[in-house]
Amino acid sequence: MAMQIAEDFNSGEQVLLVGINTRGNHFARLLREALLHTGIAETGLINLNVHDMELAGAVGAGELSTASHILLIDDVLFSGSTMMQALRFVLDHATPKVIKMAVLVDRGHRMFPIQPDYAGIVSPTKFNEHVRVSFQEDGTPAAVMLQV
Repeated sequence: MAMQIAEDFNSGEQVLLVGINTRGNHFARLLREALLHTGIAETGLINLNVHDMELAGAVGAGELSTASHILLIDDVLFSGSTMMQALRFVLDHATPKVIKMAVLVDRGHRMFPIQPDYAGIVSPTKFNEHVRVSFQEDGTPAAVMLQV
């Protein structure tokens, strides 16, 4: 996925990665490490908690407001409501040239017009099923499970 992202951005462009909630932030950290080896000049990383609508971490709204290329990252995309909230927050605090979205698992069933630019797994599920992504304490992915 990192190679696909790197191909879409010029080598001199700085990309701000915005991890959404806890598992999105874990995935964003992994993507950042992989992107640093692809030739993208600089990647910043911030964590957005959409439940509280606040930025977490050392960087914050200042870095978000000056970013021209933003990549919203989450673990699972389902209805699109979380990604829509994150997109609204970003647009309230920044005017980037480009906003793209990356998810580890796209399970379909959108309620909002949201489509990821990058998806690790596209797995249409039933409404009563739940996709859970678990990470180890160091942030590396442990498993993707389908629960009924």
